[in-house]
Order: sequence, then C-alpha cells, then structure tokens
Amino acid sequence: MMGLVALLGTILFVVSIFMFMRWIVHIAMNVECVDKWGWGNYRLFKKYFKEIEWEIDKKYKGSLFAYNQFSIQTSKIHADIFKFNGIHMAISDPVSYWLCKIYVQKYINNNFKEDFTNNRYKWQ
Repeated sequence: MMGLVALLGTILFVVSIFMFMRWIVHIAMNVECVDKWGWGNYRLFKKYFKEIEWEIDKKYKGSLFAYNQFSIQTSKIHADIFKFNGIHMAISDPVSYWLCKIYVQKYINNNFKEDFTNNRYKWQ
C-alpha cells in the first residue's frame, strides 16, 4: 500500500512540474524580446480571443493567426505565445494558462476540424 501511495505521489509531482514548466516557458516567450506585453488571466484571454477573427495555417496544427487588411500578422496563438492586436499576453497563473490552452483547442476542433482531416486517408 505504501508503495502505491509513493508511486502516485511521484506521478503527481512529475505532472505538476511539467505543467508548471510549460507555464514558465509561456511567460518567457511572451515577455522576452517583445515590444509590448501585459499580464492576463483566463477571463481576459477569452474576452480578447473572442474579438479576433482567427485563421489557421495547416503547417501549425493547434495554432491560430489573424491578419490586418495589409496581410500583416496582428494576433496569434502559437508555440505558447498569446498575442492580441500586437500586444503579448502573459497568463498570470498556471491554472488559467492551461484553461486557455484547452479553450484554444476546443475552438480549433469546433471551427477547423475538417481542415485537418480532409487529407487523412482511411486505411481498410
């Protein structure tokens, strides 16, 4: 019984470290080497996310992009970078970060699923 508890504790610890590290990488990518950035949370993320007309690029499954009338990229959700209208948003806590990631994935699945499955061959 003690071995099982120790194993579960170790698994929980490793998963927690992984989740925390992804959030730290997200912060670094949105704060380092950018002109404008600010802190946000899940509520603010959803607010600004809904204001954008998102597009996908089939090369980057799981990413979203938005462009202005001159085809210049203004917003993106890509590689842990959250950028809205030229301003990067760093999510202030790991729980909100993961909620944002889940929200984006659900959005892609609901709006662009066919774009990624049309070229899939069904083996029989």
